[in-house]
Amino acid sequence: QHSFGATGSDAFCYLQMATDLAHGGSARHAFPLGALLWERGLPTWPAAPVGYHPPGPDGVAAAVWPIGWPFVLAGLVALGGEGLALWGAPLCALVAAWLTYRLAREVAPDASPVAGGLAAAILLTSREGVVRALVPMADAAAQALAVATMWALWRARSRDPRDPHALALSACAGGLYAAAYWVRHPLLPLGLAALPACLTTRWTRRLQARHLAIFGVAALLGALPDLAYHWRAFGAPWAAESQEWFLLSWRHVVPSAMAMLRDGGLRREEFGYLAPLVVAGLVWQWRRETRRPAAATLTLGFGGALLLNLAYGALRLRDLLSLFPWLALWAGWGAMALWRWAGAGRHGRRARRALVLLGVVMALSARAAPTLLLPWRGDAGDFGHVSAEQRAGFDALAAALPPEAVVATGLNAGAVTRYTGRETLRPAAWSDDEWATAAALLEARGRRLYLLVDGEEMEAVLARSRALFALAPVGEYAIPCMGRGGQRLPGRAALYTVKVERAVP
Repeated sequence: QHSFGATGSDAFCYLQMATDLAHGGSARHAFPLGALLWERGLPTWPAAPVGYHPPGPDGVAAAVWPIGWPFVLAGLVALGGEGLALWGAPLCALVAAWLTYRLAREVAPDASPVAGGLAAAILLTSREGVVRALVPMADAAAQALAVATMWALWRARSRDPRDPHALALSACAGGLYAAAYWVRHPLLPLGLAALPACLTTRWTRRLQARHLAIFGVAALLGALPDLAYHWRAFGAPWAAESQEWFLLSWRHVVPSAMAMLRDGGLRREEFGYLAPLVVAGLVWQWRRETRRPAAATLTLGFGGALLLNLAYGALRLRDLLSLFPWLALWAGWGAMALWRWAGAGRHGRRARRALVLLGVVMALSARAAPTLLLPWRGDAGDFGHVSAEQRAGFDALAAALPPEAVVATGLNAGAVTRYTGRETLRPAAWSDDEWATAAALLEARGRRLYLLVDGEEMEAVLARSRALFALAPVGEYAIPCMGRGGQRLPGRAALYTVKVERAVP
C-alpha cells in the first residue's frame, strides 16, 4: 500500500515544497501561467494547485502549510529523490512508537516495560495513523517530535541538578519543541509541560528558573528561522501561512470535542475499545503522589495542545494524531494497572487475572484487526495517495499530451504538473466569462488546452464548458478521482481537447 507519489493538497504541497527546497533553496514555487493571468487582469488562484496562495505578478506563490515537514523531507529528496522522501512518514511513525516506549520507561520507571510496549503497539496500529503515514503527511513527524520533547524534558528533570548534561537536555527539549511547532503550529501549547516538569522538582528556585529560561531561549532560537520564512513569504513574522485564523474560537471547543468522539476517536479502530484503559491509566498515574509530577507534565502538555486544536472549527481526527501517543501511554498503563489489581489479594486472583487478560486481549485484537488487514483489502490509500496503477496513469497521460499543453483539472492539478511536466489550471473558481477569456488567451499563445475530468469539481466544469467550447474526448486514465471534499471516487479520469470558438477579447 506504499504510495508511489502524492496528489491532492497537503500531501502534494509538502512534497513539492521539499523538492523546491532541495533543488532551489526556497519553499515557494513558480507558476508561469499565474504571471500571464495577472497581466490580463484575471484571478490567478486557478493557476496554482489547491494548497497554494494565488500567484503574484511574478507567478510565484507560497503554500498554506508550515515549512517544518518539507524541511525534513528536503534532506531525503536531496539524498534519494522522491522515492526516498515517500518513506519519510513511515519512518517517523516507527520513531514515534519507539520514543513512546522510551517516554513510558522514563516517566514511570515503576511501571512494567510491557506497558510501554503496549503503548508503542497501540500507536502503530491506529488506522488513522497508518493511513496518513502512507503519504508524505506531517502527522507522524509531529508525533515523534512531540514525544521527543516530553522525553527530553523529563530526562532533564531526572538528572542530578549538578550534572551539566541536565541543562543541555533542557536546551534539547526547547529545540525539539521548536521543531514540533515548525511541523505543526497547533502544538505551540505543548511548551506548557515545561512548567510542572521544572517547578515540581526539589531544585532551588534559581535552578528551576535557569532550566525554564534555557528551555525558552532554545525554543525561541529554534523558531527564528520559521519566523524569518513567514516574514519573507507573507510579509510579517507573525503572519500565518493559512488564512483560516477566523475558524479559531473557544465556541468550537465543545462541538469539536463531541465530533471527534462521535466521528473518530471512539471508533473501533482508534480508542473506542480502549477508552476504559485510558481512564484507568490516568487514574493510576495520578493516584500515587510520586507519580503526580509526571502526570501533571503529560496532562498539561496534552491538555493545552488539545484545547487549541478543539478551538479550530474545521477540526478533523488526523489533526489530533500528534496527541495519540498520550492516549496510547495511558492505555498501556491502564492495562498494567488492571493486571496488578487483579493480582492483589489471595482469593480469586487467578480468575480475576484471566478475566483482565481476556478483556485486554480482546480489546486490543478487535482494535488492531482492521488496521492489520489493510494490506489485503487494497483500499488503504487516502486523500493524496497514489497507487502504482495511478502513477502509471499519470505516465500514460504525459505520453498523450503535447509538450505545450495546458491541462484544466481539479484536485490533481499539482500531481499532473509534477508527473507530466505540463502546466495546469483549476477553472472551477472562474466565472464562465473568465474561463472563456483564459482559454482564448491560451489558444492565442499557441498553447493547446485540455480538460481532465477527475472528479465532482471537474464534472461541473465539463457541463459548463460544453456551452463554451467544442470538446472532443481523447481517452481515460487511471489517475485518482475525488469528490469536492477530497473523498475517493471510483472510475477513471476522462481527457478532452478544448477548441475555443471565439477570439481573445
